[in-house]
Amino acid sequence: MSAGDGKPTRGRPSKNDLVAGTKLGDLTIIQKVRTPPGAPGGQRYRLECVCGKRITKPRFYIVGRAQPLRHCGCKTPKADDPYTKRSWYAMHSRCYYKKHRHYSNYGGRGITVCWRWHKDNPEGWENFKADMGTRPFGLSIERKDNNGSYTPDNCCWATAKEQRANQRPSNSKLPTRKASEILPDKPSYTQKQLNPELYGDPTAQEVDE
Repeated sequence: MSAGDGKPTRGRPSKNDLVAGTKLGDLTIIQKVRTPPGAPGGQRYRLECVCGKRITKPRFYIVGRAQPLRHCGCKTPKADDPYTKRSWYAMHSRCYYKKHRHYSNYGGRGITVCWRWHKDNPEGWENFKADMGTRPFGLSIERKDNNGSYTPDNCCWATAKEQRANQRPSNSKLPTRKASEILPDKPSYTQKQLNPELYGDPTAQEVDE
């Protein structure tokens, strides 16, 4: 077994050693393990979390930092459903960002995002999650009626094949109206305003037609 892989050390203990059995938050020190020469962070220790997972960490992470390690990572907040949120941001971009490459097929035709899901509604994102659920892998948001807007009763998750089958005819036209009519005080948006977490991310170009 190579050095630093969890094998107990040999030799006399140091007065600076962390004592086996010591509880630090949700972690319990099991033993000191071999540390590769020159490894950053100091002496390494094997620890067990209350969730049952065992980890090996340098002394610095356990007692040396201003915010020392107190769990294995099982309590670290997870990202807020990033793939679903990309779809939420992307539909706003298509409807309100006039420089979006597909704006003419969405906002330019009067397609809007309903107030229940709208970015300017403080509960818009939470409402979208509650209505649509988590975005399944490989699917994206689809409007059942391509002449309709983004509303709970007109949207679902669909595959690219299903969306192609639901495309509107190329000569289909919707009476033109300004997409900004939904929010007369905010006639347009910048890409960064619409996608603060995804600015510059190519996934913001998601298309559902």
